[in-house]
Parts: sequence; structure tokens; C-alpha cells
Amino acid sequence: MERHESVSVVILTKDEAANIGECLDAVLLQLREDDEIIVVDSASRDATVRICADYAVAHPGRVRVHAFPENVSFGEARNTGIEMSRHDIIAFVSADAVPDAAWLAALRTSIANADIVYGRQRHAPTSINAATVARGLRYHHFEREGDVLPETFASNVNAAYRRFAFDTLQFDDKLPGSEDVAFARRARLAGLRIAYAPDAIVHHKDVASLKAEWRKHLREGAAQAMLRDLLGAPKLHLAWATVVGVLGIAAVALASVWLLLATIVVFFAPTLRRLASPVAKKYRPHQLAGGAALSPIFDLAFVGSYLTRRAIKRG
Repeated sequence: MERHESVSVVILTKDEAANIGECLDAVLLQLREDDEIIVVDSASRDATVRICADYAVAHPGRVRVHAFPENVSFGEARNTGIEMSRHDIIAFVSADAVPDAAWLAALRTSIANADIVYGRQRHAPTSINAATVARGLRYHHFEREGDVLPETFASNVNAAYRRFAFDTLQFDDKLPGSEDVAFARRARLAGLRIAYAPDAIVHHKDVASLKAEWRKHLREGAAQAMLRDLLGAPKLHLAWATVVGVLGIAAVALASVWLLLATIVVFFAPTLRRLASPVAKKYRPHQLAGGAALSPIFDLAFVGSYLTRRAIKRG
């Protein structure tokens, strides 16, 4: 006989009026009798809170809303959702993600033998442009197979936790991002069982513009710098940027075409690896060209943000 465990689904919002309805509709269709949805809003300036309040009225006891009057971090918002949750299993899904019909069932099945479960994300932007393709290429790690560390898939866009995971651990409320990755690393070190559920699929719209993608890399770089003691330095990123810089300077100083070509090859090396992944097959050649051209520039934004935050910390 299948064991029934109720689930609290927590959704964070910030100006998600265009997306939250589709997300709520998809989740509501999957709830069992005692399951619930908790929306935690971070000072939205659009109609997000009103839309969520309408759902709470239409589904009393099934949908609850907590609206912060001021902007709060991802960590603080998640910790608030955990505190409000009534059940032992707490699932997270992003407001700009649409779960497959079997999403919650797959998470529920996987967490029966784990303490933390991360699901698969598929990039599903509302429009295709150079920024969304550059972001989509970074989803290649969700298609990885073999023996990889569980935090490889760590993302609260699509995750489920057992409540006792929060007995000693909390999401860092000071980080501008990567609070989910930090939690996953601490949880693994604490001996918690972490699993990846590739059948628990959400379609994530994610960023939709150059400005949003740029800002996301800046946040991720700053967060990585703040988490250096826990996660270590992004050695591959730093080595790549160093080699590009040294080759570029040498090419100019020596007026060498060959060194310039080598600089270009190294500059696009991380992008070429992403282009070789299965996710690249969903894009047309001209779309890949635009995304590939911008991808290393966003990598440099990440490195620059990381180094800037490290310099500020040391200063």
C-alpha cells in the first residue's frame, strides 16, 4: 500500500503577475487532499499579490499568501515559507516555472528514500533571443548522468525537503543568490541523503533579457565570493579568465595573429562545451550563434563580480 505523505508547496514571488497564475494552476491540479500551497511575496509592485489573494479566496485552506511589505532575500523568504508550512515534506517551485502533470508525484516518490530531492529543469522561455539561448545552454548539467555530486542539481526552482533537514540548517538570508547550493553542500556534509529526480520536471521560463541575464551572473558571482569558504573558489572560471587575459595581452603586445586566434579559441572554450550538450539541439543554428556569442561575456560578468566582492571583503 502506497504511503501517503502530505506536501506543502512553497512558491516565492517578486513581480510575477505574468507567470504566477499558470504556475498555481499547474500545482493545484496535482495536490492531494491535505496538500497546500504557500506563496511568499517580496514587495511585488505589480498585481502578483492580488492574483494570489484571489486564488486563496477560491481555494480556502489550500492556498495561503504572505506578502512582505519590503524586499527580502531569497533565504529569508524561503525560511518564512518553511515556518508557515504545515507538513513534513516541503517542496519549492519557482513562480516562473510550470510543472509537468507528474511533477509532484515524482518528487513525492523520490523523497520516500531521501531527505532532499532536486528535480529536472527544462528551459522554456517565453521568447527566444540571444540572452535566453545563452541561459538555456547552461541547463546542460540537468542532462548529466553518472556519478556526480548531489549539489550539481541543487536548485530551489524545483526541489523537495523533509522538515528535519531544517532542524539544524537554514537558508542563508544574507546571500544575493546560491542559497540553495550552499544548503545542499552543508546538508551533504551533515550526512543528509540527497537525490536527483529526473522525472520531476518543471519548465522554467527564467530570464528573458540581456539585462536580466547580466544581473543574474552578477548575483551569482557575488554569492560565490561570499560562499568561498564553503564552496571553494570557482577555479575553472578563474583559470579560464586568466588564460584569456594573458593570451590577449600577449597577442596585442607581440602583434601576433596566432596568439589572437588562440585567445579567441580559449575565450569560447566553455561555450563550445555547452554547445556539445543535448540542450543545444533544441535551438536553430542562428539562435545558437547569438547565444554562443554572448555566453562568454556573461561568464566574464560572473568572474568580475566574484573578484570585486572578494576584494571588498578583503578590504
